[in-house]
Amino acid sequence: QRVPPDMVFIPFHYHDCVNRLTLGLLDPYSRQPAFKQCAVKIEPVDQAHAAELNKQQRAY
Repeated sequence: QRVPPDMVFIPFHYHDCVNRLTLGLLDPYSRQPAFKQCAVKIEPVDQAHAAELNKQQRAY
């Protein structure tokens, strides 16, 4: 199966990445995370810039 063109898939195995990218909102009744309601914007990044961003994020 493929992810439809208007959707984004993130594996939950890497929970730190997912938690940084998703909203902290909960359903008011079930108290489940609202992961499926998170808007995204995807844009291309060159490899050198991506490596620098990654290094900065890991510096904490």
